[in-house]
Amino acid sequence: SGKYVILQHDGLMVIYCHLSKVTVKEKTPVLAGDVVGITGNTGRSTGEHLHLTCKRSGISINPSVMFEYIGGHK
Repeated sequence: SGKYVILQHDGLMVIYCHLSKVTVKEKTPVLAGDVVGITGNTGRSTGEHLHLTCKRSGISINPSVMFEYIGGHK
């Protein structure tokens, strides 16, 4: 996963992987709109991109569900 950030809230975990730079410190509260990292090419990636993993109660879920949820709560 290279450089990564894990955000947790209640039973939800979102992991941003392959970052070129992490811009938050461990155990620092993060608010909506805060930049947590810059996309990159770290770890075993073959090009710059963002690998996004979402889990609810330890079970992987499709990240598009998160986008739909966020989009509906503007």
